[in-house]
Amino acid sequence: MTTTEKDPQDIYIQIAGWIEQSIAEVESANLAHDAGEHISQAAGTSLEVLGAYRDSVDKDLEKLRQVSEWDVFTISLYGETNAGKSTIIETLRILQGEAGKAQSQASFRELAKGINLDGSEVAALQKAIQDLSSQTIQTQALLQETTRSQQRSEQLAGQAIERQRDAIRQKIETLGLLQKIVHWFKKLDEENQLGLDEARLRSMQDEHREAAAKVQAQLQALEVQSAARKQDLQALDDIYEKLAPHQDGAIIGDGRSDFTLASQSYAFEVSGQKFALIDVPGIEGTEDRVSEAIYDSVKKSHAVFYITPKAAPPNKGEGKVKGTLEKIKEHLDDQTEVWSVFNKRATNPQALKKEQLLDEGELGGIQDLETHLKAQLGPSYQGSFSLSALPAFYAATDCLLPTNAHYKARGKFIGALDREALLEKSRFAEFARFISQDICSNYKEKILRANLRKIKSSLERGHQVLDGVIENFRRASKDLERQLKYAHGELDKISSGTCSRIESTCHDGLAESSSKLRKAIHDDIDKDIGNEQFEAKLREHVDGMGGELKDTLARAMEVQQSKIAAEVEDVLRRFDRNASEILDVTLSRPLEGGMPPFGLEFKLDNGINTLGLLSAFIGGAALLLSNPAGWVMLAIGAVSLLFNFYKAVRGFFSSDYKKAQQRKWADENIARLFDSIKAGLRDNVDKAAAELQGEVDKLKKRLSAPLDSVQRIAQSLSEAGRAFKKISRQFN
Repeated sequence: MTTTEKDPQDIYIQIAGWIEQSIAEVESANLAHDAGEHISQAAGTSLEVLGAYRDSVDKDLEKLRQVSEWDVFTISLYGETNAGKSTIIETLRILQGEAGKAQSQASFRELAKGINLDGSEVAALQKAIQDLSSQTIQTQALLQETTRSQQRSEQLAGQAIERQRDAIRQKIETLGLLQKIVHWFKKLDEENQLGLDEARLRSMQDEHREAAAKVQAQLQALEVQSAARKQDLQALDDIYEKLAPHQDGAIIGDGRSDFTLASQSYAFEVSGQKFALIDVPGIEGTEDRVSEAIYDSVKKSHAVFYITPKAAPPNKGEGKVKGTLEKIKEHLDDQTEVWSVFNKRATNPQALKKEQLLDEGELGGIQDLETHLKAQLGPSYQGSFSLSALPAFYAATDCLLPTNAHYKARGKFIGALDREALLEKSRFAEFARFISQDICSNYKEKILRANLRKIKSSLERGHQVLDGVIENFRRASKDLERQLKYAHGELDKISSGTCSRIESTCHDGLAESSSKLRKAIHDDIDKDIGNEQFEAKLREHVDGMGGELKDTLARAMEVQQSKIAAEVEDVLRRFDRNASEILDVTLSRPLEGGMPPFGLEFKLDNGINTLGLLSAFIGGAALLLSNPAGWVMLAIGAVSLLFNFYKAVRGFFSSDYKKAQQRKWADENIARLFDSIKAGLRDNVDKAAAELQGEVDKLKKRLSAPLDSVQRIAQSLSEAGRAFKKISRQFN
């Protein structure tokens, strides 16, 4: 299929119309059948399944339509957490002048004009602040020590003066009157000395205050200098804070799981070629937080790079826990172009000074990686590429703050190899050319092929689920066929067995009646009755025997009727139970690969009304088994008792001969009578057997209801499935 001048988005609407049309055709075909109630129910179930298929595919296609990209060739960088996807994208943004990155770098450089970003100014300020802090601490300690020393000196001098004053007071108190008069005009020598000592104390205190003032002045000067340096550092910090949002590497993870939780797309244009790169969250993160972002990204992409930090196959899952290999299959199975990219970790520039980026072990690991990915993805897997992204980032960036975690490492790599050498040795220059030139070639055709492949895959996922549902119905059909065949056999056994039992029961009753009739007439003959009386007695006994035989056979028929009802009911109930179990278990069987059956729960009625079928069958059978009197009396009436020969010769024989002749004629007539009854019995049993088998055949036909329903459903779904697959083939 190819796109037209119309909006490619119309493809999704067109597919929905085709599916709806296919379902309508199945519905019309179902309506065209003159079917019973159970087939109508089957048709309804078919439409329910197809409606669920339609809703599921419509939902999947609508989601695909919303995320699909038809204009710009889009590449997703997909892989494990902390594999280096963001590092690769950030480096490409710098090297290939992605608009957002170019604007960010321009802002960084504008804000950084006139600022030394080599870190020396910050280091000098930090050292100056540290030195001033140390000097301040030392000066404070000196001030404290000086103050303590001065206070001690002043205290000792003050105490000495106080002692002098006490001594002078005591001496004056001991002076005589004449000495006191003289003292008024002339001070004591001690008083003169006290004055000198007090003057010296005042001089000491003045010196101390002056010395303390000098130290305090030094402290204040240090604090002023420290505040000035701190202010200078804060000014730099303020500048760094403004620069920080614009520095390179902001999207690069810091090693934490789930650093990237949302997909981010970056638009590129290199030499007129437009393309986009999507940074996809790590597939080993908290999947319930990132699964939607991963789905949208890979569905939007026309090519996918699987980024891995290990030169080894992705790990496999265990039990119900999915491994990376299973996730790759799940996420990328409908891609048309998948590449693996081994991102070798290099923390030391010496790793890039070797002739080859990869060693022998890594080359072997890459071969194993490719083998596993080819097995999972088939022809969609295109090959592998190896590089070392972080050194390439160090070579590409020049917008880093000294406070950035990558700043020192960049200096180490740039010091060992120049920018061009780092890009070549890390193979990133080659990768950048591959991205912007090789992979984007023929991009319109690639976009079309990739989007149509995703549409086809979406349809095929629906087909796969529908095929699973159809297979479940087919399994149910086979299981029901086995159960139905068994039930038919059981009903046939009941039919043939019933007729045999009826004939056997009747023969037993006839034998008993024949014996009783013979004994009764023989008892009369033994009484030496006359021939006419013999004839009358025989007719009387025959008539009585007919009534008794009618009652005996009627009771026997009632027993057989109850027995056949119980046997048929047992067959019907077992078939009902088994058919219901087959429908419940088989139709609810999980689909291959754990695929969800459109959210349907099949509760198909088995179509068996056990009591209704039993009543209808017993009603018909009862008519055949409940009226033995009719054909018994007809058989008796059809036999004429023969006495003529006996009457012609009756006067010529003795009494014993007469009795013997009477016994002979009684036995012959009884034998003829019961032969006639047995012949009637055979005719009626044969007729009843045929009619009973007819009732059984009706019952067997009605038991086919669940099988007919399941087969009709499977047929309808298969017809629709063929139509749906015809739609898919248009996207080859």
